[in-house]
Amino acid sequence: MSKAIIIYDTRSGNTKLLAEKIMKRLEDLGTSVEIYRDKEFKSIDSIKSFDIIGLGSPTHGGQMAMTFKKFLKKVNQLNLQGKKLIIFGTGADPNSPPKICNDIKETVSPTGLQTIAEIGCVKKPNDEIDKEIENSIQKDMF
Repeated sequence: MSKAIIIYDTRSGNTKLLAEKIMKRLEDLGTSVEIYRDKEFKSIDSIKSFDIIGLGSPTHGGQMAMTFKKFLKKVNQLNLQGKKLIIFGTGADPNSPPKICNDIKETVSPTGLQTIAEIGCVKKPNDEIDKEIENSIQKDMF
């Protein structure tokens, strides 16, 4: 069984909702999942024990959340070669989630993570995002 960890930041709760929807999808595919808010996650080295890593941030002032950016600096100290990455971002503007996803991907590129899915959500996640998640995350990816 694959093991996944999802770590996110949230302000309004939308990124948390999206993280929970991604967690449900992974569990539906038979993956064991742990989920944490970035400021509550203390064991950076333990990330290496997971096969799939989900990282998500809301948009704050057109950028990823500052606390999440600080968290990613710690992640960048790890060798995560061979691990799969699911990136997700939220924002009020349709251009924000893709930008956040790209910023996360660029920030963690030194770790060797392989991106398998990028999921963006404008405003509060609804049932439509479930279809996007289902299409974006398939069992044969991991």
